[in-house]
Amino acid sequence: MRPLGISLAAIVALLFLGQSKAEESLPQPDPGKSWRLIWNDEFDGHEIDKTKWNVSPDGPRGTGFWSPENVTLDGKGHIVFKATRREDKVVGAGIDTYKKFSTTGGFFTFQCKLSPHPEYRPAIWITSPSVNQTEDEGRDGTEIDVMEQSSRRDEVYLNLHWDGYGKAHKTTGVKSGIKGKLEDWHVFSVLWTPVEYIFYVDGQEAWKTEDGGVSQVDEAIKMGIEVPWPLQKNGTSGFGIDDVFVCDYARVYKQE
Repeated sequence: MRPLGISLAAIVALLFLGQSKAEESLPQPDPGKSWRLIWNDEFDGHEIDKTKWNVSPDGPRGTGFWSPENVTLDGKGHIVFKATRREDKVVGAGIDTYKKFSTTGGFFTFQCKLSPHPEYRPAIWITSPSVNQTEDEGRDGTEIDVMEQSSRRDEVYLNLHWDGYGKAHKTTGVKSGIKGKLEDWHVFSVLWTPVEYIFYVDGQEAWKTEDGGVSQVDEAIKMGIEVPWPLQKNGTSGFGIDDVFVCDYARVYKQE
């Protein structure tokens, strides 16, 4: 039983009421060059495009679980990641482009709605298994967190992780405010160049960094909603309310 009696259908309906799309904003290209769209998904239709995405199977994910049943297309041009409580399990969902699409550098941009009451963590990453290598800091692979939401405040986290996730792990990041409400449409982007990362939130530059040494290897896209680490069951985080994370598009551009 859901403590507040809120259904997933009701949450999705509320998220879409009266909200207009944000405007996609591309950074100024280098002199003499222009942006070319090299990969995208507009999430049209009723089935996730398996030529573009791997859907994470049933199994553990951090302190919770992921299930393919918890990610669907709504038939209106959006992908919907659900987070639910199933008996003693907290279940989210994830997708990725491993071995289907990866690239080095470019402009990655996503339009999404955040959760107004995140008991879970919606997130978008650019990453590669080579992040676990420790020989050349972040140059041989960096997890680039385009956006992570882990609070009810009108803000998101932008992070980098490199040198694996063990004793050698290194990370840096910032918090950024957003325009409007959490449940409005927001655009989260990162410009990955050979020498730096520039993060954008709602078209505004939010963070510029070269920390860790910029990744020089192909990396894939990963998106989903999961349980915050570590799992907190007290206070206002009882993990009883169903939640959704909705995205309208995922696009990658290169200069030519």
